[in-house]
Amino acid sequence: MAILIVTDNPALNIGLRSIIISEFDDTLILESDSLQSSLSAYQTGQVKTLVLDAGVVDGKDASLLDAFRQSHPDVAVVVHLGDDFQYIYAFIRTGIHALISKKSDAVEILEAIQVAQRKARFIGFDVQQVLLSHIAADPANRGLTRRERLIADLLAANVSYRQIAGAAKINIEKVSEYRQAIFGKLRVDNNEELAMKLTRQLGKEAKR
Repeated sequence: MAILIVTDNPALNIGLRSIIISEFDDTLILESDSLQSSLSAYQTGQVKTLVLDAGVVDGKDASLLDAFRQSHPDVAVVVHLGDDFQYIYAFIRTGIHALISKKSDAVEILEAIQVAQRKARFIGFDVQQVLLSHIAADPANRGLTRRERLIADLLAANVSYRQIAGAAKINIEKVSEYRQAIFGKLRVDNNEELAMKLTRQLGKEAKR
């Protein structure tokens, strides 16, 4: 199994390599300093996981990330946001598997990689808190309870109902009820519209 690290940050590269080696000692670690060069550098099937530093020159290019995912559909994608939180929803909409930040510790980074390799969704704690704060800041969202705001955040991130139930400490059967109530309050019809609404709010906050 090979893990491709895309970063031009030496310190981040060393940190990621150390974390990966500690858990996946039989893994081949490949490196690239841009997303563009990753498109053609490795054959399909060689790379099983991509860890993308959003800070590289083309790391926020959604079209390039889409192109990579289309040419490497079986690759699990983990995005390291650093502190570029204004791009959270842009990455979510590309269908990546995990989002982490510069505050993510070794345990969380490993969990993100492991969850992504199962093709499930993972949102780092710090990223969740940023999403939640932006949801709460929108006057349109003030009718939501704290639990509804958390569930709205996770619905927009397209995580599984099982993960939402665990994070919100509710029975999985209740997730659909919360979803319906949230959609009604925010006047959206599906997760994509919810994500778009939150993306707009995130953009407004980033400009302040």
